[in-house]
Amino acid sequence: MSFVQKFLLKDASGVTGSDVESFIQKKIEENLNLDYTRIDAFNNKEDITKEVSSFANSDGGLMILGVEEKDENGHKVPDKITWGRADLSKEKLESILTSNVQPSIVGVRIFPIRNQSREVIFLIDIPQSENRPHMSSDHKYYRRQNFQKLPMQHFEVVEQIRRNETIRREHALFLIGAPLDTLRESIRTTDSGEILSLWAVQPDVFVTYSTHLTEPDTIEKGLLLSHIQSGYSDLYRSLVDYEKLFNEIAKEVHQIYSIIFSELKEVLAHHPIEWVSNPATMMQAFSWTVANTIARNIQYDLKLNTTATAYPLIALNNQAVISIKDQNEAGKIFAIFTSLPNHREFSRLREMWKKAQPLMEQYKSINKELQRMRIFVNQGVELKGSCDAGIEAGYEKPISM
Repeated sequence: MSFVQKFLLKDASGVTGSDVESFIQKKIEENLNLDYTRIDAFNNKEDITKEVSSFANSDGGLMILGVEEKDENGHKVPDKITWGRADLSKEKLESILTSNVQPSIVGVRIFPIRNQSREVIFLIDIPQSENRPHMSSDHKYYRRQNFQKLPMQHFEVVEQIRRNETIRREHALFLIGAPLDTLRESIRTTDSGEILSLWAVQPDVFVTYSTHLTEPDTIEKGLLLSHIQSGYSDLYRSLVDYEKLFNEIAKEVHQIYSIIFSELKEVLAHHPIEWVSNPATMMQAFSWTVANTIARNIQYDLKLNTTATAYPLIALNNQAVISIKDQNEAGKIFAIFTSLPNHREFSRLREMWKKAQPLMEQYKSINKELQRMRIFVNQGVELKGSCDAGIEAGYEKPISM
């Protein structure tokens, strides 16, 4: 609820001069959240900035610029409306506050109310600032105490600055820390040959691994990427290059396996076999075996078991792949699987492995930089560069227009 709604019981857009007159009749005295100021103060930037900054540095409140106060038995109560000239504008008032309160207060709302002669008063709704303390045009800091604005003591200013810095650090951890950890975990290494492997997602569908490092798929990751792009440009370029090369290789690997798989299925279609694992799972096992053979020099592991079950089984990488219904066909089918590493496309997989070698050093370099960046975030180091994350965390505020 805004302070206008709290005191005048109406949305600001519907408040009229008559509503203000009725409010004056209630004789509600000035307090921590309410102040009456003559319209003459419009031309006194020091008075206005003192009042507004004191509200922002305290609990927030409503300043009615254009209502004169009076003293009744020690209580400051409203007396009458003091209408201002028709040429006084909301834009001029916003300019005074933006130019003379440091840092600028985010969320101040100004509502002009005009009479039939176009004369004006203003309702100024000021929130408690998350970026306090704010300095007035006289280079001092003020706070509200009951109906007064008082200069802040040095220890009060220091306390608010420390509190604000703590909030910014916590917010930076929220905005940067968690998505940073997720980003680090999502960078796939290539040293184990994983880039040459498949993953079965459906009985007849397999996919290759891919990486999406620079895709802002969440708001938090978008802020993180904005921060990296502006403050760590070399790291951002490394992420882009890594992602591009990794996915190019993954795409070619998928095409290679698709050719092998298609030809294998066509050959096996003419033999009396039964898939023990579904085709995609078989291709997944084959790809892992191939990756181990190429990347880690682990021997291609294929076995034909003719005694353990009623029908011969071919096991690839210790995983049963097919059951052969015809004993006489077992040797032929086993020979087909044995020849897979000699497939013409197999040499292309070796080329892909060579192409992937630069990714290993890039991976180490990127991971090292992200770890260093995580340490900065843990320490609450100010966000580098002019970026969305810095603005969102409160380190950098956009210029109010």
